Amino acid sequence: MKWKKMTDEEFRGYVRFLSEKVRGVLSEKGLRVDYVCPVLRSGAVPATYIANCLNIVKMAPLQIKIVKGEDESRVLVTPLPVAEITKTHPVILLVDATYGCGATARKAIETIRKQFEGAEIVFACIAYKKSSERPAGVVDFVYAYAIGDDELPLYPWEVLEVEQEHPDDLLENIYF
Repeated sequence: MKWKKMTDEEFRGYVRFLSEKVRGVLSEKGLRVDYVCPVLRSGAVPATYIANCLNIVKMAPLQIKIVKGEDESRVLVTPLPVAEITKTHPVILLVDATYGCGATARKAIETIRKQFEGAEIVFACIAYKKSSERPAGVVDFVYAYAIGDDELPLYPWEVLEVEQEHPDDLLENIYF
């Protein structure tokens, strides 16, 4: 796997670009975002920047963690804070940093649909693995740039050694 370090300046540029793409989709579809839904952890930083760019104040974080065990993988989900969401058909801007194989996005979309059947979801991410299928069940999907199968961005807040030596997709590295 090739990691490409992203500078703060590059990240902010991608966020501004992505925010404008989201603004265009919303305008074209006649939508107004009710909640920005960051997929925790990696989606928290871009979601906050995008929410600021678009002047959206309501956040409804969603935590999805696909844990690789010795024999099998399992998915841990912390559902949306339902008490905070008062609309039955909310417009949700779902944000993650990187869209790889799509498993996390699919689980996030499924979780939102389970809680809010009529939700309209716009999905945004900074990096999109170009060989992956685009996410289904969303009004639109926008991304800042495409990456190859053998590459991953290393965001400004990430440390390569931590990513390599203490991956957060192993059960022993998850504390809750």
